[in-house]
Amino acid sequence: MTRKDEIESGEQSRVAFNDLMKIAELKENPFRRRICEVFSDDGSGNLTFDDFLDMMNVFSEHAPRDLKAVYAFKIYDFDQDQYLSKYDLEKTVRCLTKDNLNREELEMVCDKVLEEADLDEDGMLSFIEFEHVISRAPDFVRWVLCTNSTKGLQSIERKLLILHTDCNYQN
Repeated sequence: MTRKDEIESGEQSRVAFNDLMKIAELKENPFRRRICEVFSDDGSGNLTFDDFLDMMNVFSEHAPRDLKAVYAFKIYDFDQDQYLSKYDLEKTVRCLTKDNLNREELEMVCDKVLEEADLDEDGMLSFIEFEHVISRAPDFVRWVLCTNSTKGLQSIERKLLILHTDCNYQN
């Protein structure tokens, strides 16, 4: 399909997840797969240009903390059930530690998180409980969902535009 056909049909090309991983800032992020899945409108990890712009908006250092919190929660909610269960926490900790904890250490960390943050003691974190936790750690969301600088964002944007014009697109 040519670009003209796409515009006339209203369809958008997608940049494949594997092509997005050529962007160093995503390649280095331990949540790269989840980030792309969360921001792709179909959950595949393949982004339209609009999906990419939405992602960059959230990653911007100017995005509101509440917006960043919503997307951090979505990224950590691996099973997409609107709660952070022990399963989600384990996957999150594995990503953050590059899977360097043994089973006992992993369970200890997850149990400690639930002990500290699970206010209603149901064995999982709701968004409200998650928000409460990150409100006590002011740099948490900025650390998870920000690139280091506007220059870094511009670099990502340039690279995506290059990918957008050079890659084989999926429709």
